[in-house]
Parts: sequence; structure tokens; C-alpha cells
Amino acid sequence: MNLSTLSFGSILAVAISAVGAFAPALERSAVAQTPAPTAFTASDNDTTIVNPTNPVPAGQASRGIQLRWTVPTTQPTSYRIFRKRIYLPPPMGQQPWITVTTVTAAAALVVPGSPNERFFNDFGAALPANEPLSPGLSYQYAIGGLTGTTLSTLLFDVGSVSFGPPTINGSGQTSTWNSTATPAVSPTLVTPATTPYPDRVLLTFATAPGASQTYVERRVFTTDPTAPFFPLATVVVGYNFYDDSSAISQVMYQYRLRSFSATFGLSGYSPAITSCKLSAPPIQSASDAEFADKVVLTWDSPSDWLVDGFKVFRKKSGDYSSTAWVDLTPTPLASSVLSFDDSITNPDATKRIVPGQVYDYAVTGLWNSAPTGVTATPTVVMSSQRGLPNIGMLVVPPATGLTASTTLAGYIDVQWTAPVGAAPSISYQIQRRVAGDKTAVFRTIRTQQNTRFQDSSASIDVEYEYQVITVATNGVTSVPSNTATGIRITTPQTPDEP
Repeated sequence: MNLSTLSFGSILAVAISAVGAFAPALERSAVAQTPAPTAFTASDNDTTIVNPTNPVPAGQASRGIQLRWTVPTTQPTSYRIFRKRIYLPPPMGQQPWITVTTVTAAAALVVPGSPNERFFNDFGAALPANEPLSPGLSYQYAIGGLTGTTLSTLLFDVGSVSFGPPTINGSGQTSTWNSTATPAVSPTLVTPATTPYPDRVLLTFATAPGASQTYVERRVFTTDPTAPFFPLATVVVGYNFYDDSSAISQVMYQYRLRSFSATFGLSGYSPAITSCKLSAPPIQSASDAEFADKVVLTWDSPSDWLVDGFKVFRKKSGDYSSTAWVDLTPTPLASSVLSFDDSITNPDATKRIVPGQVYDYAVTGLWNSAPTGVTATPTVVMSSQRGLPNIGMLVVPPATGLTASTTLAGYIDVQWTAPVGAAPSISYQIQRRVAGDKTAVFRTIRTQQNTRFQDSSASIDVEYEYQVITVATNGVTSVPSNTATGIRITTPQTPDEP
């Protein structure tokens, strides 16, 4: 182990071990004839221990400790590895030893480029579930050769878990990138695009335990891995996000992070990610009860980036369900198109608008997000958020076929026909005035959704004139229906018995 890289706890543990105060009480044969491995080391703060042939076990942290040893001239049948936790402050050395693994000599992983060395990556699987390997602790390891039940003499070393770099994600993210390796070919975008924010790039991250600060760095996207990153911000402990409000729309940036700990110093860098922001297209207007057969929507192109196309969305006003928004443009509109007619003759019957219903409209801008010099496979199209919605609706049609009864004693029966194709949520105002007085004002006596009303408040033998007005979901009304005259007659007398 390299003492220059050890934490205070690791150095102290090594010193105690050297004078025998930390000798482990491990069972082994009284006559140790099994060959022992040599040159045993446990890694300290090493962030590069993962080998393709020994990946991180599912569900476990990527931080771990790599154990390396040299095989003896005569190999044992297998190797057995032990571990114990080292606590500071005292008491120390009182934690029990745990058998981490027993691996056969034939199955032991060979250190690439060093055929006489073997390795094992310890990710804490043998610790209790609530105590994974922690960068706040050091661990003492022991290794011995095993033949049958005979364990060789043991070698010891202290290792500590790396203070790993933060994990990072960003809004408008298109892919993760290796910020150090030189690509043999142009990199490709493989991660599905996320929706960028209109006013910032939001970075979210998770740091290793013990981190007190996170440093944010940024550069404009490039395929040159040697291009420098520039410091952007310092985020203190307790915050796991950063808003880059200085980002410019339609500029793809690469971000990376590293953490600082008073105990472990600087971590390595996180993988770089590419992210951007895109402002949303502003809607000028959506026609409000201007046309009987369509809603006309107009908008402006964003002023701070070049749009490759547009998509138009619609939902019923007041519907906030996750499936409320309907895409009216399966085929995106060209960047030169700044208007859209939402017609009642839409070939897709499920998307046709109906009279009497109020709708919210919104527009998104599209951008082929592959940066210059990058081949996107498949092409990644990124869309802005939907802009602020604008309300639109058709002309509210009147009811038709209004009739009123003249032969009933208990009430006047008023009926009408709903507008063809109207929304089921529309309602009707039933209005009445005394017939014969054309200067009298129609007054609303009831509002309901049914198309039949029995007016029992009408006076007997008084003739009334009725009309019905259709009311849309936002209170906008139609012109009146036709009028109808009705009268409530006197209840017939029952003849006296002779």
C-alpha cells in the first residue's frame, strides 16, 4: 500500500498492526504447509478498480477495494480472503473477522498485463446489508492459501474505499460521454433525449458520503477529449442540484463534476454529460368562438434559437390527467409554418374538436440535437417544453326544435334538440317571459344539462314564451334558439256523484 495516499485511520491501523497489537485471531493449521500468496495489497481511494471481467454486482455501489496478490511458486488449491472493520477513535481491532470469499486458484482473476498477479474486487457484499463499504472507514484484509482445510500463513494490508466522483444527470441531456478516452470514430448519441428547460440547464447529482463541496465544470460540446473544461460553480454540502441559467439556447454543453472531502481530498471526475436549454415558442392567439368549423392557432418562432419544426398539442381545459394532451401533428410542421387550423373535419375522429368545449393549445419547437461532428444513430430529435397554453373554442351553436306544451295541467313541458356533435358537458339556460308583451325581457328560470324541462312554476291559464341558450364549458353562450309558446291549463273538475 502507498502510505502517501492513506487516510489517518489507515496509517494508524498499519502502525498498530506492525507491532502485533492488531494480529487477527484467525483459525489455521498448526503446521502451515500450504503455499502462501505474496505481495498482498489492498487499494486505497482507488476509483478505477472495476474490471470488465469483474463488474459491479447488481444493486451495489461502484466504490470498492481491490485486493491484489502474487501467486507463490507452488499454487494452493484456493485462496481465502478475510476482512474486518477498523474504527476510530479507540477501541480498535475488536471487530470480528469476516470471510469475504474463497476463490479457487484456477478461477482467480488475472491482473491484465501481469500474469503472475491475481485480483479480487470487494464491493462489500459480505458486510451486513445496512453497512456497505463506506469511504468513512478503513478495512484490514488478510489472505491465505488453502489446501483442503489447511490454511497457510496470512498476509495483511489495510485498504480504504475510494472517495468516488458524483453521479450526474441534466435536463436536455442527450447522452453520456467519456471525457478522457479518444474515440476511434465519431461518438453516437445513444441515450433518449430528455426535455430541456426553457430558462436553464438543471444538473442533479449524488455525491459520496463525506463530500463537503461539489465543483461544477462546463465546456461547449466538442469531440476533442483534450479540450479544457472551465469552472462554473461550487455547490456546498446539502444541495444536490445546480441551475445553469447562463446557458444559451441551442448550444450543447458538456458538464462534469468532482467532489471535495476534508478527509479524502478531491474525487475523480464524473463522466461528462451533454445538456442544453431550449425556449418554447410563444403562442400569439387561439381563436375564441370565431369560427363554427375550426380553431385557428398562431404562434411565433423562438427568438433565441433556430427551430427545425413544430408540433401542436391540445387538451380539454380543466383536464390535468397525464394523458390529457393530444398530439395534433403526428407529422411535424415545417419551421416556416406558424399557424394551424384545428378542424372539426380532422380525419382522425378521436381528435376532432366539438362545439361547446373549451380547449387549451400549446406548441413545442423541434431541434435535431446531434451536435456538429456527431453521427446520431438513430437521429435524436429534441423538443422544447410546451409553451404557455392559449384557450380556443368553436362558435357555440344554439339548440333547435324547441317546443312547449299547451294541454297539460300540472306543468308546461318544454323540450328541445341539442346541437349536432356538441360536447356532452354543455348546459342550457331556459328563459321565459309572458307572451304578448314584446317589450318584456326573457329571464332565465333554470340552467341544466338535460334537453327537457317541466315548468311547474308557470301560472295557470297564463301564456308564456320560451327560448333556450346553449352554454359552453367556460360560460360562453350561443344565440337563442327558436321560441315556443306554452300554457298550463286549469285542472279539470271531477263530476259530482248523483
